[in-house]
This record gives sequence, structure tokens and C-alpha cells, in this order.
Amino acid sequence: MNAAAIAPRWHAALALALLIAGPLAAYWPTITHDYAFRDDYAHLREVRDEPGKITRFTASNGRPIYGLLLEATVRAAVRVADLRWLRLTGTLLLIATGLLLGTLLHRHGWSLLEASAGGLALTLLPAAQMVASWAISWPNALALLLALAGFAAIDAGCGRHGGRRAAAFGVGWLGYLAASLTYPSNALFAVVPLAAAALLSAPEQGRGWRWALTHVVLLGGGLAAALVLMKLLFALGIFPEAARIRFEHDPLAKLVWFIRMPLANALALFALRDRYDYGATQFWWLVALVTLWIVAGFAFAWQRRQARRWLACVLLLPLLGHAVSLAAAERAIGYRTIFPLAGLVIVFALYTLRGLRLTGVLRGPLPAVLLGVAGVFAAHAARDHAFKLIAEPQGREWALVRDAVAAFPFPKDARIYLIRPTRDDRSTVRSYADEFGSSSADSDWVPREMVRTALRERFAGATPPPYRFEFGYAEPPAASYDLVIDLRVLKRLRPGRE
Repeated sequence: MNAAAIAPRWHAALALALLIAGPLAAYWPTITHDYAFRDDYAHLREVRDEPGKITRFTASNGRPIYGLLLEATVRAAVRVADLRWLRLTGTLLLIATGLLLGTLLHRHGWSLLEASAGGLALTLLPAAQMVASWAISWPNALALLLALAGFAAIDAGCGRHGGRRAAAFGVGWLGYLAASLTYPSNALFAVVPLAAAALLSAPEQGRGWRWALTHVVLLGGGLAAALVLMKLLFALGIFPEAARIRFEHDPLAKLVWFIRMPLANALALFALRDRYDYGATQFWWLVALVTLWIVAGFAFAWQRRQARRWLACVLLLPLLGHAVSLAAAERAIGYRTIFPLAGLVIVFALYTLRGLRLTGVLRGPLPAVLLGVAGVFAAHAARDHAFKLIAEPQGREWALVRDAVAAFPFPKDARIYLIRPTRDDRSTVRSYADEFGSSSADSDWVPREMVRTALRERFAGATPPPYRFEFGYAEPPAASYDLVIDLRVLKRLRPGRE
């Protein structure tokens, strides 16, 4: 076997290793850290004390599969430390999604380097950081994988005829349906390989408007079937319908919001948006630079006589990729809902890089060097964001409550009071959108669940002695409680810089 035949195998093996080892290395400190995050505390109790509650709640928001999966997996977690296995599950599913995306891109004409870069970038996005950091978010990654599997099945069916085509389309539609019933916005991640295939394909390859319309119709069919099914379950009284499930009544205002919030956050790629606009200038400069980089790809599309195709992808697919959130009256700005948008930004950015390479503007190893530098930056950002803004501060918070309860002698009818931290008392220097840098105890219900969790661990699952618990922002009267847990000290644990 000659060297030319061996080289591609080594390249593929290296790409596979990077796609697996990269996310694991970035998220391993977060995965293995001892902490819980917001809903984690309540879910650890509810799966035992109130079976079915999680499923009813998530189903009321249109995500019944999500709830069923959480019920089954959180039940296996006895202690907070056990949540690491759910975070590992989410990370492994992200890796599988990155591998499948890279495979689909390579199959549709992208080079191995470009396809691998696309798959790896997906696993390091802020949305992926939330999945790897928040134990109960692991089904989000499963929805991504189901969406890509649905696209792959339908794409394979487009090249078949008769019963084989119908079967492939049916499997793909079921994939979209399952993804929609798990996490609806992530079902739309199918637009990412759709854009990647459309940008590199010529009509004579069988990937013209009819091919694209087939994918869009079946994707829409899966989402519509999920909506009809949920409305039927609501009407039959099987699940209550959440008030947040309403359609948007002001499309123009929603479009402005879309451009200012979700689209801008997606264009920033691996940079986070500060909740209080600290560093807003740098954020918007980055958004502008990425936008200009993507727009530069139009010249390459024009040269290939595919300007209309490029315009259709860049102008229409972001709207389709965020269609669930655009249709809903709620204006959620969390990174968890912009996986499709961020994935499209990655594809469009890679397209410009590809154009610069093929036209000779970037020669030799320069494209690979640029991707390597971007990959190192993305991995470093993902590691820092996940650990320093979620795992570490949440671990400090949990340790304060856990250790205080563990050391308390528990007299008869113990009285416990927890002083809640305000946003200014958080242990992080900055706070970002979608819970990055936030405090779990700064809520109306998490403090009670945190103490309950600490008590379960203190008494190893047995019923704790009778106690009375209250919490608030103000200090309690002197000597009125046997144990006072002051979480305002989190501010003193804030590092000098991040």
C-alpha cells in the first residue's frame, strides 16, 4: 500500500481522535466536579417523592420524551455527586452529534478538515457548554442527534425509489417527530446539514429546489405532528397545557428581537454576551466581524454561479432554524435554543474559508492553521465557561450548604434559616445570558431544595429529624434559629479576575 493511500486513513483517524478527545478534555473538569445546578436539586427529590411530576411538567411545555428520559435517569442518581454521569451522557451525545455532522458534511463534498472542524465546533458552542454543564440538559443533545439522523435517513431516501424511498422518508420523519417531542427547537438542527449540502451541490447532482423542499416539508411535518399530538393530549386532559405555549401576536417586533438577540448571540460564536452589557463593544465588534466574514462568501458563490442559492441559505435558513422560538410568544434568549442558528453560522463561516482556499487567497497550510487556532480558542473558551462560570461557582454554593448541614448536631425541632444571595453576591465576576455565572440560590424555590438535598445526603436517605426551615434576603433576629447558612459569603469567594 502506497503512502498516498495510507495518508487519508491517518487523517481520518486524527480527525476522529480530535472529535472525541477535544470535547472530553474541554468538559472533563466540569463533568467530574461535585455540584448541582438549579432544577437538579428539585429533580433529585421529585423522582422519588413525586413520581411523574417531571414528565407532567415537561409535557405541559411540549416535551414529553424529555420528561420521561429525565425520570428514568435522574432516579439512578442518589447523591449530587452522581449527577456527573448525566453530564457525561450529555457530553457523549454531543460528541456523537459532532461525529455525525462531520460525516454528513464530508459526504456532501466538504473536505475532511472542514467537516471535522464543523463537527468539533458544534460540540464547543455555548449551547453545548450548557448541555455538558447542566445534568438535566442531556436530552437536548439527544434531540440534536435525532434531528441529524432524521436528515440522514431522508437524504438517503432522496436517492432511492418506490418502497425504499417511502421507508427512508418514514424513518426520517419519525426522527424529526421524536426530536420535536424531546426538545422542539433542536429538531430544527436539520437545517445545518441542509445548508452544508445545498451550498456545495449543483442541481445536476440531484440536490436542487425539489430536494431542499422535500427536506423542509418532512421537517415541518414532524414538527406539526408533534404539535397536533400535544394539543390532543392537552385536550384529553392527559397533560395540562402550560400558559407559555402561545403563538406570537407581534411578528414585526419578534423579528427585531430575533436580529438583536438570538441571531447576534449566534454570530458571536464562542463568545458570551454579558447580562449587564459589560464588554458590549467587544461583543458587537465580534458580531460585525463574523457577519462580514460570512458575507465575503457571497463572492465565491457568485463565481460558482450559485449566488441565489447562497442568498436563499443565508437569508431564509436562519429564520427556519429558529422557527419554533419565532412562532412562540415567549422570547427566550438562552443559548440552549440557538443550536440551529449557531450551527448555520459555523457552516457559513466554513464556506467563506473554503472559498478563500479554492480561489488561492489562502494557500498552503494557512487554512488548516486558521482552523487550528480557532479550535484551540474555542476549546479553551468552552473549558473556561463551563467550569469557571457554572461548575466552580455552583460547587462553592453547594459546598456551603452541604457542609453546614453535615456539621449541624440537629437538636429536636431544629430551626434552620438560609440567607439568600442576591445577584450582586454571586461568586463570579461577571454574569452572562442563559445562567452562565449565575447563582442557584438566588430564586424563590431552590434554597429549600438545596437544604433538602443536603439533609438526604447527611442522613443517607433516611427521614431527617423534624425541623423548620425558612429563607430570605434579610438577616434573621439574633438567636432565633439554631443554624443560619449565610450564602452572602459567596461574594467573598469571588476571584480577583476570570
